[in-house]
Amino acid sequence: MLIQILCVFAAICAAYVIGKAVARLRLPSILGWLLAGILFGPYLANVITQDTVNAL
Repeated sequence: MLIQILCVFAAICAAYVIGKAVARLRLPSILGWLLAGILFGPYLANVITQDTVNAL
């Protein structure tokens, strides 16, 4: 359970950083958040597994 929480926290931190990087390109930050969700989600990198998504 603790590892799942840390994975979610890491994904949120990465989404924040990617959102700031995208904002520097004069694009909306939400594009960076969506990109981070796609990268760390259960269908690409599988950092956040489908079980974690269902538990949330």
